[in-house]
Amino acid sequence: TTGNPAITVQFTALGTYASVKAKSTNIAGTYGDSNYSSSDSIVCYEQLSSPALDAPSDTDDTTAVTYTISSINANATKVIFDAQSSNFTYGSVGSGSGSKVGNTVEITGWSGTSVTVTLTYTTAATYSNRANVTSTSATYTDSAWSSTDSIVISSSWAFQGSNYGFSAAGDPGTGVGTTAIDKFSFSSDGNGTDHGDLSGNRYGGGGVSSADNSYYGGGNGDISSSQIDKFSNTSGGGTATDWGDLTTATAYSASASSTDYGFTQGGAVDESLDSINRFSTTSSFSAIDWGDLTVSRAQGGGCSSSTHGYMAGGSVGNTIDRFSFDSNAGSSDVGDLNESPKGPAGMSSSDNGYIAGNYQASNIINKFSFASSASGVDWGDLTVNRALYTGGASSTTHGYGMGGWTGLSNVIDKFSFTSSAGATDVGNLITAINSATGTQY
Repeated sequence: TTGNPAITVQFTALGTYASVKAKSTNIAGTYGDSNYSSSDSIVCYEQLSSPALDAPSDTDDTTAVTYTISSINANATKVIFDAQSSNFTYGSVGSGSGSKVGNTVEITGWSGTSVTVTLTYTTAATYSNRANVTSTSATYTDSAWSSTDSIVISSSWAFQGSNYGFSAAGDPGTGVGTTAIDKFSFSSDGNGTDHGDLSGNRYGGGGVSSADNSYYGGGNGDISSSQIDKFSNTSGGGTATDWGDLTTATAYSASASSTDYGFTQGGAVDESLDSINRFSTTSSFSAIDWGDLTVSRAQGGGCSSSTHGYMAGGSVGNTIDRFSFDSNAGSSDVGDLNESPKGPAGMSSSDNGYIAGNYQASNIINKFSFASSASGVDWGDLTVNRALYTGGASSTTHGYGMGGWTGLSNVIDKFSFTSSAGATDVGNLITAINSATGTQY
């Protein structure tokens, strides 16, 4: 042939062929053979097969997620898990060694054909995760990416709000109660605005907060003292709906909130109670008995840590009772306040509980630790002496006391969780009121 002939060959083994070359000859023998061309090096390789990636359940930004990467090619030397975002904290791998590299976790030295990787996403979002494998041998090229798994990470719930506080119902001095729900901002000081109404006139109920809604349980008024009302934290202007009932009619109970449940502690109608009620904030079933306080009492302040509920002070003594959100074994005495407040409000930071106000004309704010069984310490004062009853709300940085008695008040007090300098007046409720119920969002 003449010109530039094309020759097709197929190598039958993987590897690097370093001296591929060509020369020409003359069949008639009238010319001698040419010299060989320059050599070409060619790699004959195989693409690794893709691994498989499972699909864990959606979760929140505090819960670790474990992915299983399976069907790993036997010739692979590295597994790459790609979150396509750096918003995660690397935890561990099931075998071998792992390390976070940018948006990925690189895994080496695993055993078998599968490996797990555990991580915690740090920002609420939808993440598209994938995996592939590589080899240190030039004989094998990187696999294609596995199919993508989408996981939805939501913001974890915390008792403290970051947007608004609410003051629901209360007694404006008529002894009948109101339906009004006031809303006030945590980001800027100011007065309360109308956020809607409860289903009937109430005062002295227990307030519970969830991620999306607030709940008002029990209280005195013109509807059942066992009814639980629900209203939206984000959509105002409407009327609360009936969510179920407490196990018994009660007023002036102390409240606590966990991720999925609300709790009321003690209270009274004809006499003081020692029962703790639990009800779901995700489905409208009536409350169940969740154990007992150490003593029957009402008009105490309720606080919430991430694992326990607290009732402090009240109609009997200065005791701080604590119960577990996960066990119905009842409360235990974990300390004492430095006074015996009747009708205080309860507020909570992530680390401490705060009890503010007293029907016996006191303005003291008490602080006690969630981490240890320790008694309360003085944390400054409210702007005036008054019992707030259940009119307390908690942001991530401050506690708020709304309304109160002795003498009707519409003042919204704010105090810092990190400074004992005391409260400042930052606004007013629409109406002067006592026995209001506080929640937050």
